[in-house]
Amino acid sequence: MIGIQTKRKESASLPLLATGLGWLSIGLGVAKIAAPRVLSSVIGVQDTSSTRTLLRACGARELAVGIGILTGPRRPLPLWGRVVGDAIDLATLGIAMRDERNGRGRLFGSLMSVLGVTALDVVAAIKASRTQESARAAVTRAITVNRPPSEVYAQWRDFEQFPRFMEHVESVRDLGNGLSHWVAKLPTGQRAEWQAELVGDRPAERLAWRTVAGAQVPHRGSVTFKPTLDGIGTEICVEMQYDVPGGLALGALFAQLASGAQIEGDLRRFKQVLETGEVVHSDASIHRGPHPARPSERPLAEKGLRL
Repeated sequence: MIGIQTKRKESASLPLLATGLGWLSIGLGVAKIAAPRVLSSVIGVQDTSSTRTLLRACGARELAVGIGILTGPRRPLPLWGRVVGDAIDLATLGIAMRDERNGRGRLFGSLMSVLGVTALDVVAAIKASRTQESARAAVTRAITVNRPPSEVYAQWRDFEQFPRFMEHVESVRDLGNGLSHWVAKLPTGQRAEWQAELVGDRPAERLAWRTVAGAQVPHRGSVTFKPTLDGIGTEICVEMQYDVPGGLALGALFAQLASGAQIEGDLRRFKQVLETGEVVHSDASIHRGPHPARPSERPLAEKGLRL
């Protein structure tokens, strides 16, 4: 139920930069294959059969990489392919500068041009890698509750009760028509807000949700309710899939949500709410820092807690 709508400048600028580099590769590839003699003169190397063969081979590489980038501008592999090609081109130009028969002035200019393009390629490849690494996180966790599916479903369907057992959720407001507004507590002390919508609702069987249309980072998830073999309890299975946004604050929140331990804790607390009517706390949970392994001096009843 995650759908924080945040502007990700790095992610948004990536397709434009990658597309430009893709067309650059296509243009260079066509030039190297179709006019190796002209290109040899431009970059300052002698026009020989071996030079033409090398340029055509590099042109084929450029075409392949360019097509790969244009068909998937967010994929890092084709962009890193350009970086590898740049390294090969730089090494080749460096070797050519040692030959006095070549035009060193033009070669130097070509070398500087390739260095400039290499910097763009590295930036685009790093952005794509970061986007891919943080693009998708998926977690699946399950727990068995000693209550029938209809009761478990009804409790889960009441989203406004989620703050009772989800530590990171501060409030949920049901907007009607399957829409809900969420407020979460960030580990940094800040808050994040989003809206989610139900996309599947089979009473006592399954609930599915996703972010509202237009969200910068799409998220989705589902929870299923299956009766246990004895017909008394319910197996709850939660599946969550979401993108991890950039930024330290939001990244910290999603790292928290992606933690299997976090979701397991939420499910345990949900189980306690259903089976006991409240989240059960141990005496240790009301102390901050190290403390003697003994009950608190104040009666637990005064703290509103029950063991």
